[in-house]
Amino acid sequence: FKEIPFDGELELHGVTKPIQGVLSLQGDKSKLSVVSAFKIKSTDFQIDTPKFAGITLASDIDLKIEAIAQASP
Repeated sequence: FKEIPFDGELELHGVTKPIQGVLSLQGDKSKLSVVSAFKIKSTDFQIDTPKFAGITLASDIDLKIEAIAQASP
């Protein structure tokens, strides 16, 4: 298990913004698991803040991305 900080860019709705986060790597010779977590503001990407029945949700969003790569037999 290893954690690696990263800087990158995220494009949503045609808007590109810089992001920062941490990649967590875990695996062996046959399988690699990658988990990444970072925060964005929906308003930074021109996404309207959701509202429903008088309730407004926060524009801050915690994103978590998981990927698994497995070796072919």
